[in-house]
Amino acid sequence: LYDAIRTIIIADFVMSLDNSVAIAAAAKGNMALVIFGLALSVPIIIGGSAIILNLMTRFPIIIMLGGALLGWLAGDLIVHDPLLADYVKTLPEMTSTYAAAGCALMVVVAGRIIASRRTARASDTE
Repeated sequence: LYDAIRTIIIADFVMSLDNSVAIAAAAKGNMALVIFGLALSVPIIIGGSAIILNLMTRFPIIIMLGGALLGWLAGDLIVHDPLLADYVKTLPEMTSTYAAAGCALMVVVAGRIIASRRTARASDTE
């Protein structure tokens, strides 16, 4: 439980920093807008993360779907990387879709393996 709480606190802090930079950039030097934006957005981020945490606890498939989405995006980014552009042109048209699906599958499988090892380790210590 301590690890989960620590992860959430760190994630909230990082998201708040990212959010602060975005708000400052959007405000274009207007300090009143920066203060208003931070005052409005920080509670939304904290409340939103609490809602998402509750949803992930209630519906664990959300975690798997999120991992699959990140894997899909990673596969698509790899195929569209400028360093690989000349090579990718020689491949079949569906390569991007296959790479994205493959990376999504790898992330989901890796997540399942890690989860099963944690469960096995937890049952061994009991």
